[in-house]
Amino acid sequence: MSNIAWIPCNKELCSNRLFDITSTRDGAIERFVVANNMLIENGHKSNTIDLCVIESTDVVLFYNILGDIQWLIKVIKVNSNVRLINIPIEPPVVSPLHSELILSLMPFDRILVSIVLLFRFQKSFAMVKNKVGLL
Repeated sequence: MSNIAWIPCNKELCSNRLFDITSTRDGAIERFVVANNMLIENGHKSNTIDLCVIESTDVVLFYNILGDIQWLIKVIKVNSNVRLINIPIEPPVVSPLHSELILSLMPFDRILVSIVLLFRFQKSFAMVKNKVGLL
């Protein structure tokens, strides 16, 4: 069982509201609700980062490099063994930091271009360092 922490895009989605479909309009966070349910069904603990004990967190999932940098630094400082998985949700045209060239240079354990890829690793988080996952 892995302890998985999600960094929500804004404070209103903390306290696991990221996984409550009624937290936003138009089902905008449905993919996170589904992903969280799949992780839990596969025996993992999955919460927003504000509810996690950082020292015992195995994986941090995030999707906004610039907005999440403060959390990422905090986590790395107290837990150097944590795995960082970036899931960019904006295309490179919208967010230039999400271009494959730039992402492949980032110090992340895995970069997923689709949340679906995460579940190909359901039981094992043996990710390839600096490898961009493509559909």
